Amino acid sequence: MVGWADLDRPGVRRSLAALRTADLAPVIDHVLACFGTPRTMAGSDWPVCLLAAGYATVQATLDPALAQLDTAEPPCSAAPPHTGTGRARDEDPPAARLGRHELGFGGSSLGNLYAQTSDDEARKAVDAAWDGGVRYFDTAPHYGLGLSERRLGTALAGRPRDAYILSTKVGRLLEPNPAPTESDLPAGGFAVPDDLVRRFDFSRDGVLRSLEESLDRLGVSRIDIVYVHDPDEHMD
Repeated sequence: MVGWADLDRPGVRRSLAALRTADLAPVIDHVLACFGTPRTMAGSDWPVCLLAAGYATVQATLDPALAQLDTAEPPCSAAPPHTGTGRARDEDPPAARLGRHELGFGGSSLGNLYAQTSDDEARKAVDAAWDGGVRYFDTAPHYGLGLSERRLGTALAGRPRDAYILSTKVGRLLEPNPAPTESDLPAGGFAVPDDLVRRFDFSRDGVLRSLEESLDRLGVSRIDIVYVHDPDEHMD
């Protein structure tokens, strides 16, 4: 998996002004070599990369990579071999389906990333992904201050829980905002009211609390994959 998290931070954006396709290509080539195209996902932070680096630059790099789909087995010995068609099957148990996903649904846009979307549009996006065979869905408390998790949970409600893989993230707790400004856009990049505020917390108790709150927002009894969200600036 290639992580492009928080490339749109002001300090990083300046260094990306002269970013070229040649700068990104070695990174993508290495990931493809190690994991193979059926095991590579441009995740839910990908839109942030597009805005930071420029859509044309990233797309020019991604197009040749996608053209390699269904090529030879990945050469890196550390990567498990890919078997099967690459599409998840509803009858497979979750553990067996983890390696069957060529494409996942990133839920940042469900949280109104940079622009508002309606509940109906969010539901239709998840429905379209499901109808297209997508069975891996990713979200995070950070996305829309919990809105993405609530919308994704609503959209997946009623579908067999064993039929899809669900991931979210820990590291940010959502707490009441003592000084709201009516919009999270300036601080967080999401077009939602800022009645909540994010607080980084990677402690044991913080992680457990984050998971419990995510389960509640998603309306599910389990989460299959948990990612640590943006730990790079909080290693202490």
